[in-house]
Amino acid sequence: MTENANTDIEAIRQRAHEISLGPDAGTPEENWLRAEEELRRPPADEDPVRREEEEALREAETGELLQAHLSSYMHP
Repeated sequence: MTENANTDIEAIRQRAHEISLGPDAGTPEENWLRAEEELRRPPADEDPVRREEEEALREAETGELLQAHLSSYMHP
């Protein structure tokens, strides 16, 4: 295997692990395939559909973090 292929596999492994820690994680195989697909797409700045998807995901994650933060200050 070439060094580039090893780097690609390591990047996929790392992203699959990140996906597995999230709320929408699938099976290890699904996470791997999702990581492969994500890493092989053009960068967001070159793909308007991907840019919109990433912005929506960021907004959702920000909303979840804000909600968790605010609920930590609420008294029962």
